[in-house]
Amino acid sequence: MAQFKVPASPKLYTVNIEQFKGVDFSNNPTQVANGRSPDAVNMISNQAGFPIKTQGFELVYDFGARINGIYRLYDGQEHLLIHAGNKLYEGFTEPTLLSDNMADERSMGFQMSEKLWLLDGASFKVFGKFEDMYAVKDVTEIAYVPTTSIARGAASGGTSFENVNLLQPKRKNSFLAKKDETTFQLDASEITEVLEVKVLDKSGEWVVKTVDTDYTVDLALGQIKFTTAPGESPVLGRDNVEVLFSKTVNGYTDRINKCTTYGIYGVGGTDNRVFLTGNPEMANFDWFSAVDDPSYIGDLNYSRIGQSSAIMGYRKIGEYMSIHKEDNEQDPTVYLRSGYLDNNNNPVFSVKQGVVGVGAVSKYAFANLRDDPLFLSRQGVNAVVTNSITGTRFAQDRSYYINARLTQEQNMEDAAAIEHNGFYYLAMNGHVYVADSRQKTYEKNAVSESYQYEWYYLDNRDARCWFANDDNFYFGRTDGKLCKFNDLMFDLDEPTKAYWTTPLFTFGELIHYKTLKQFILMLNPYLKSSVDIYYRVKSVEKLVKSQQSDIFDFNNIDFERFTFNTDDGPRLMATNRKAKKFMMIQFLFKNEQPESFGFLQLALNYIILNARYKGGS
Repeated sequence: MAQFKVPASPKLYTVNIEQFKGVDFSNNPTQVANGRSPDAVNMISNQAGFPIKTQGFELVYDFGARINGIYRLYDGQEHLLIHAGNKLYEGFTEPTLLSDNMADERSMGFQMSEKLWLLDGASFKVFGKFEDMYAVKDVTEIAYVPTTSIARGAASGGTSFENVNLLQPKRKNSFLAKKDETTFQLDASEITEVLEVKVLDKSGEWVVKTVDTDYTVDLALGQIKFTTAPGESPVLGRDNVEVLFSKTVNGYTDRINKCTTYGIYGVGGTDNRVFLTGNPEMANFDWFSAVDDPSYIGDLNYSRIGQSSAIMGYRKIGEYMSIHKEDNEQDPTVYLRSGYLDNNNNPVFSVKQGVVGVGAVSKYAFANLRDDPLFLSRQGVNAVVTNSITGTRFAQDRSYYINARLTQEQNMEDAAAIEHNGFYYLAMNGHVYVADSRQKTYEKNAVSESYQYEWYYLDNRDARCWFANDDNFYFGRTDGKLCKFNDLMFDLDEPTKAYWTTPLFTFGELIHYKTLKQFILMLNPYLKSSVDIYYRVKSVEKLVKSQQSDIFDFNNIDFERFTFNTDDGPRLMATNRKAKKFMMIQFLFKNEQPESFGFLQLALNYIILNARYKGGS
């Protein structure tokens, strides 16, 4: 009697993925690590590092013109300002017009001395309280008037005291007069105007003199001629003649008015000075202010950084200020500034070469992610770091996983970035790349030997500029809409649409066909959620499961989606839909409803068939 052997059942293989990371746009989908996605949109990491759907956003106000900047001043009370088109407003929901002579260009602003200082490339402006009124002024209106000479003799001499202020033409000279001197030579000729002349009287009080009665002026020579000699000072050693005059030097104020970028730095970290740059006519120059006073920028307070390539921005790196330049393939791209006070308590800043080769491409993409100073280059997102052995500083790549897509972006010079709650948001061309500071990986294929961040990708977020105020997170759009992130899962009036794609699985087997037996996805528990699960074989997507995952809650009853489920633990979504005789397979999870969505784990079972792949499609 013949005996028949029952063929052994094919071995059942299992794949579990319990840890997820970010996107990987740089590797082939078959080479992407199991926990990453070669294609995901509007998914970001939660506190535990698992993918969840990103927040939606709402309209706060439509300003009707592209938003160029969003700012906050706190001077005992909070002021929120918006630069839209050529106008500056205060208030987000019921805005009050402050000025209509802003440049319709991207602006930058900073708070110092209880005022907000604004750079728009056309004029340096300041917002704050002046006497009893809040107003926007050109800084030239309130700029500090320096005393350029003290203890000056009638003909010459004295001591140079303060530098000329680039921001306005006024300056003072004070003289220590002798008995019979009547002609006093100012420290400048070809002056524009004499504004005031004062003489110290016998009681030690200043007395304002009258032009043409008490004195005459020779503007060309820069001389004051008194009718009667002021005489010697009634107070021993004290200057007794003071002249306030103006001398206009063509181009002086425009050196600062045309600046677009700033950095804050001080000597030894004990004072605050603003450094200004971005003047397109002097692209490799920057200027620094007096301590805590941006209205006073001395005409000698400047540096020329390298050759003609433009300074793009600044970062603080330890005791140094890093100065980032655009890449012109010749100059160093990062310089390091340090400073000290000389014997006369004057600041002295020195600059040395820092990094060669990686230049910044956008003025608006600088941000510190925790302690990591990030900037955008043509090669990706970089950080300036220090070699712990040699002390040499160099640029490290931080965006390996997105560089294949990021470096192909157009208009990178318009990219805008911000750090918020441990994430670096980089916006350009209507979408956003997001780096998570909590997730760092050492990638063997990256050019950099240092760590890489995990990245995520958001679309439909036209962020021309960013603003964060505590937990409130805003962005301004090119269409004039000021928007705020929220948890409602709507992008304005449209549901936030999100999806996550797994790598393209070959299961390490390129000879035999496979058959998928079962697929299970573990979802995060939310009061309202759902998922659409797709199989993708030979580039064809097939919906295999569409299911809600709601939790009953007396406080949130929706009769259109009523459920008796009270289990608030993770929910398993299983499908036994097979995928037969494939060589490669991919899985896609979608949620396009106005609701939360996220997942924790996936598992699948498959078998390897005896049939071998013989080519073809």
